[in-house]
Amino acid sequence: MAWFAGTLRAWHLAVLRYAMTLDNADRLAVLRIAREIDRLYPRQEGSTELEFFRRTSVELCAAILQPNERAPAVLQQHLARLDDDRLKRAFAAVTGASQPAVSPVSRPARRHDLWKGAPSKLSDAPPSYCRADRNECREAPDRAASGAPSSRRWPRSWLSGSR
Repeated sequence: MAWFAGTLRAWHLAVLRYAMTLDNADRLAVLRIAREIDRLYPRQEGSTELEFFRRTSVELCAAILQPNERAPAVLQQHLARLDDDRLKRAFAAVTGASQPAVSPVSRPARRHDLWKGAPSKLSDAPPSYCRADRNECREAPDRAASGAPSSRRWPRSWLSGSR
């Protein structure tokens, strides 16, 4: 399967190269790779139908070299088959075809109560200090002097940005 994926990518790149250069050698390279891919799937006995990749290559090369009324549809169909976004953008830019419309990604509904109960400012949070040797944090001593309990301990993972 890896061989097929690599050969398919080589075919896509060969089509892109032909679209850029319009050189006959590049067109022959596209057809050679298409024939190599189609060789994996033999035709039925007595069938005169061209194989898929060879037929598609001939249509693409003709649409690129001599655009006619059918060319935009052939190029759009090829663009729709491409999985790689960079390759799709490059092919669309070279051939002048418009890229297929991408449907916008819907975002999940916002949770307005997500931060409910959290301090609105960092300065409102209780000051604390952390001890790396015990992997715990305590309230700062000045907090204890004001009458707040000083024996409160929090695991380090609870405090973001703890030192």
